[in-house]
Amino acid sequence: MIAAGQAWKTVWDWQGNNADGPIAGADGKILFANQDASNVMELDPATGLAKVIHDNTNTGGAADVFAPSGEFLGTIDGPDGMHGVAFGGRDKKTLYGIVFYGGWGTPSARNQVVGIPMIAQGYTGRAK
Repeated sequence: MIAAGQAWKTVWDWQGNNADGPIAGADGKILFANQDASNVMELDPATGLAKVIHDNTNTGGAADVFAPSGEFLGTIDGPDGMHGVAFGGRDKKTLYGIVFYGGWGTPSARNQVVGIPMIAQGYTGRAK
């Protein structure tokens, strides 16, 4: 529920196809993929300042894997245009992603959901 009188506000802005897959950190900061720059950024909503914490990552068409410590572990390749991945299924052992294809902002623009069985299990504590 949203508190009375509240409205969405911009906390960070940049040109291009950039922010995707936000994840809230325990310290109140937000991590997200910056598509155009191919990096992962950390945003402090209190200040509006963002900094690159992982550079030269494949932020489109793949899922980058990080340890809880923030260490980059590797990349899971996916179809071109894949973004916004999440574990799902009853056992949280299927990785799903959204794939964009076609011309952005045109009648040919399309999205599809793809999935691949995994050995690793996603977080089981709650649904995202």
